[in-house]
Amino acid sequence: MNEQAEQPTAAKKARLEAARWLQQRAFWNWNDEQQVEFERWLAASPSHQVAYFRAKAVWERTERLTAFKRPGNPPSITASRARWPLAASAAAIIAVACVAGGAFFGLFGNSDQTTFVTALGERRVLTLADGSQIELNTSSKLRLDHSQREAWLDSGEAYFQIVHDAQRPFSVVVGGKRVEDLGTKFLVHAEGEKFTVSLFEGRAAIKASETGRGRELAVLEPGEIATATASRVTVSTKPERALQNEIAWRQNMLVFNNTPLTEVAAELNRYNQRRVIIADPSLARMKLDASIPTNGVEAFARVARNFLGLRVQSNKSEIVISR
Repeated sequence: MNEQAEQPTAAKKARLEAARWLQQRAFWNWNDEQQVEFERWLAASPSHQVAYFRAKAVWERTERLTAFKRPGNPPSITASRARWPLAASAAAIIAVACVAGGAFFGLFGNSDQTTFVTALGERRVLTLADGSQIELNTSSKLRLDHSQREAWLDSGEAYFQIVHDAQRPFSVVVGGKRVEDLGTKFLVHAEGEKFTVSLFEGRAAIKASETGRGRELAVLEPGEIATATASRVTVSTKPERALQNEIAWRQNMLVFNNTPLTEVAAELNRYNQRRVIIADPSLARMKLDASIPTNGVEAFARVARNFLGLRVQSNKSEIVISR
């Protein structure tokens, strides 16, 4: 085979490998060994660098695009099928950049959906064509349907600011149930089959099935919080300030009011690789009022040492707090 015949194959291979690296960096738990291997791959050939940075530019441009068009228009993020051959071992999960369509998408089973994943400590804002916004918190996974105003929160936390359309209500499927927007700002936190919905503005209906055909379990008013499990939904209320504290992460802050130290540590651990460990069980009764940055494990350690008089031992991977 001559050199000219080999070039297209090499170029396609580089694009495929670049897409795989980009998918791993975006959606997997990235570690130092992978970083070394990735840098070695980049350095191996200028074509690798070109392929990777082209794929990355497409991905970043696609994220800035809106996720839906207004009614009657086609979706603004296209999900064209890949034009490159996929190895069998990677076909189910690899993300590919489409040269013709200029779009980047993940093959997660349904080509009408785009999957968005945030890494530990990452926050991401998605803006829809009608002005609606979805803000993903740390370690979250959300799928958006391109042809319907519909999302699936598979894990983590998301804040929704939805422009209401009575003809095409926006819905979020979570924990086997459906949350339907009635002109709403709301927060959803998913933990397996259990989830909570905190309503800030408007109204939201929670329905018993993912399809929305089941019975209506609750209709939330501002200030109400629904806690749902597989078998039941309970509704409680919170003051406005307490609700606002729940979304302080949108400004990279965490607000704690009379919160046990174990819960403070658990919340910080949602955002940071460096873990906070409360080693003394008796400290579970100690509570804290404080505002701490989401990346503020060191700030918390200083509070524990200087204001609570606790013992703090730290290394690169963890901070251990005891009496």
